[in-house]
Amino acid sequence: MNLIIISVVLFGHWLSDFILQKNKIKPTKNKKEKIKRILKHLNPHTLYYSVIMTILVTLLYFCNIFGAQYWWSSILFFFITYITHFIVDFTITLINSNYLSKNKRHLYFITIGLDQFLHYVILFWTINLIYF
Repeated sequence: MNLIIISVVLFGHWLSDFILQKNKIKPTKNKKEKIKRILKHLNPHTLYYSVIMTILVTLLYFCNIFGAQYWWSSILFFFITYITHFIVDFTITLINSNYLSKNKRHLYFITIGLDQFLHYVILFWTINLIYF
């Protein structure tokens, strides 16, 4: 994997996971209400994230950065990205809502770091699996 791919993936992730992220989840003690609020926020976020990453990765293909691509490659990349990003963010958000309510800021940042690590590993693994 070359530096162009790495740079585009890092930029796309930063743009879609940080810049376009909306902080609309209001805190609540009720577990069902918390899950409902997380899902309401997470569905559009994950969709935007997956669309942006898929567009960028498809552009890399059209710039001849990747080798082979089949008609279903971008679709597969989109679905893998959507599902894995949703699972990671849902789990981390549930965990972090407990840390924030108990003022455990260090644990909160540890899980945010884990969240980012998992996203990058999954993105690069998926690109390697589909395009190389």
